[in-house]
Amino acid sequence: MRTPGREKIGGTAEQGYLHCGPNGGGHFVKMVHNGIEYGLMAAYAEGLGILRDANIGKQQHEVDAETTPLRDPEQYQYDFNLRDITEVWRRGSVVASWLLDLTAAALVEDPDLKQFAGRVSDSGEGRWTIKAASSESEAESVEMVFNRLPGPKDMDAYERVLTDAMDGDATLFARQDYVEEAWRIVDPALQAGTPLFEYEPQTWGPKELERVSPPGGWQDPVGNQ
Repeated sequence: MRTPGREKIGGTAEQGYLHCGPNGGGHFVKMVHNGIEYGLMAAYAEGLGILRDANIGKQQHEVDAETTPLRDPEQYQYDFNLRDITEVWRRGSVVASWLLDLTAAALVEDPDLKQFAGRVSDSGEGRWTIKAASSESEAESVEMVFNRLPGPKDMDAYERVLTDAMDGDATLFARQDYVEEAWRIVDPALQAGTPLFEYEPQTWGPKELERVSPPGGWQDPVGNQ
């Protein structure tokens, strides 16, 4: 299908090839092309991941100090058919593309995509594209980017606390009086200047340990000598 108005421009682009400029120009254009491709793939993966997990409100989750509880579970009660969704997106959607065609075909063959790993090899073009964008920028900027916001089961303790801080949820935070009391107890020990004793790996510890060892020495709980 011809691009409207293209008949007045001419050139070889409509025929599927293009001389982009002096030496390196074609490689530069292809590099950015691949950077856009990786971004599209990541966007599809993230969006479909959100749809796949939209039924998380129906599931039971462990709730403890190490697990962030799901907020508003009643809003996550959907069981979406990703195979059909990707197929309907191919039919005139603004996000239609050959990559979406491949995604829809893959979901037909394997709805759970078990044959695919959760990673891809890094050939460099994505990083080079980002570096070029940074080099061409006229102003410096600081940006905080989440490649993926994991669910409660995927996040480590630091990620959960950081996410809660951004959401304004203080459930997992220590109270101020608790922190002050902990420092009241710990700080004198830190200020006392207790020496640190080095020892070789795979040993029972420094020789200074003998001062507090029980009569006969420490016993190996697993029976190894």
